[in-house]
Amino acid sequence: AGKEPTSDITIVGNKMSGAMQGISHFWHPKLGRDKVYRVKVWDNDVEVSYFHGIYMENTPGADLRGNRVRTVSGATALGNPAMKVRAWLKADPAGSSCGNYVDGKRVDRRC
Repeated sequence: AGKEPTSDITIVGNKMSGAMQGISHFWHPKLGRDKVYRVKVWDNDVEVSYFHGIYMENTPGADLRGNRVRTVSGATALGNPAMKVRAWLKADPAGSSCGNYVDGKRVDRRC
């Protein structure tokens, strides 16, 4: 019958770089994964070589602030080296996003 939702997760002040997707949460009701609420993602430096960067999908109350996301030079899709990859930041529409940058460019204005 499913699990209780997970909530109030804090991811703050981390530095990460390499062969990874970064900070992400995917939830889809048809896939039966656990629902997550109120994830605080603040002031992280994330450098990725695969898709994403910071990505909160179906995560109500997610709060993304002051993060810096970069794409590793020469990044390509996992399993498809011909496909070039660019990092991105996506906040759930039911959350907030303010003061975030991707590859040096401000990507939000929802402050």
